[in-house]
Amino acid sequence: MRILFIGALSLAFMTSGFCELNKADELIAQNKLAEAEKLVEQVLSGNPTDLESLTRKSRLIALKADQMEDKDKKVALYEEAEKIASKVVENHPKSAKGYLRRAAASGKLALFKGILESRTLILAVKDDASKALEQSSATDYEKALASYILGRAHLKLAEKPRVMRIPLGLGWASKKKGSELLKKASELAPESIPFNLDYAKWLIENDKKSKAKGILEKIGGLKVIDPADPKHQEEAKKLLSEL
Repeated sequence: MRILFIGALSLAFMTSGFCELNKADELIAQNKLAEAEKLVEQVLSGNPTDLESLTRKSRLIALKADQMEDKDKKVALYEEAEKIASKVVENHPKSAKGYLRRAAASGKLALFKGILESRTLILAVKDDASKALEQSSATDYEKALASYILGRAHLKLAEKPRVMRIPLGLGWASKKKGSELLKKASELAPESIPFNLDYAKWLIENDKKSKAKGILEKIGGLKVIDPADPKHQEEAKKLLSEL
């Protein structure tokens, strides 16, 4: 009887936590980050190493950093998001989620500090995104996110002359590989607004406007899941009007 009771309590907690995290996702899409964070913390209070909750906490902290104007606070939040993601990796090494959140946070730090000045961070991004792709449990969206992160890393690095990157161990980056990864991301997650937008922008830059037009046209009808998505939809609309 005792075992059945404990099992029932555990199931009730899991069901409650699932509902709270779904609600948190809805709040994140509405840019109500503080409210979403409260729900995530509620679940974590009952299970401090919960995979889904820790993953969302890292994402929430990074989203808060995106909107922060103070440079020092921005860096501190990205570093905190990175730290939480490392906790996910430690507790759930066979999940792609922790590697992805850490790669995302490290990538934001590298962009903020400067690509060539952030060699260690860039290599960490490449390593974590690659590890995410290696996980057999990775979903199509997770594979898409890993490809997107890797693709952006390739393209940002490729903006710098290769002769400057080789001594830093960053000579591997190329525009060709970056574009292939962006395409892969948009194909694996056709519902993602930023994946589609960045791929469409690359197509425009490379005189493939007809294909870009089709992608841009569908972005307006995609579901918003991130606070920046409405802004991305507006950008897609503007680009479409200029074609």
